[in-house]
Amino acid sequence: MSKGFTFIELLVTVSIFTIISSFLLISYSQFSARASLRKTAQEVALAIRETQVFALIVRKAGALYPGYGIHFDITAPNSFIIFSDINNDNAYNAGELVKQYQIISKDSISNLCSGVETLPPGICSLSNLDIVYLRPRPKIAVNGVEFNDAEIRIQSDKGYLKKIKVWPSGQIEIRD
Repeated sequence: MSKGFTFIELLVTVSIFTIISSFLLISYSQFSARASLRKTAQEVALAIRETQVFALIVRKAGALYPGYGIHFDITAPNSFIIFSDINNDNAYNAGELVKQYQIISKDSISNLCSGVETLPPGICSLSNLDIVYLRPRPKIAVNGVEFNDAEIRIQSDKGYLKKIKVWPSGQIEIRD
């Protein structure tokens, strides 16, 4: 009786190892894309929360105590802006920039929506979206309309989607 592996046993073992490895590599790519998308969605949600905090703590901008907002533009799908609404028009204007964010992953903003929950079916073809927190309450104005919900949809390069929902009460939620 001989000790060791036969060529057939070795071939079967290597084949099984190759099949398992290929599944792991395919799964890793999907896992990596989903993890990146989750991280990007959380970063956008945190920036929205930061905007809300600026408004609620009555942060001064120059000589004024304005509301604060966050501006998304579909033509710049990898960046967004926090602004102080100095002229109180519930929209981003030149000279109101507080902070600019860049999305450094392969994820990008794919759609900007308003009224999906509060005014069904809503609009998901907005070219820009301004969410302004009105002082001193946490209520929001979306593109100048109070008591409307907003949704920012972020898509990965693999086609996965996350939605950041901002409710009229100011609550922020991340959805699949």
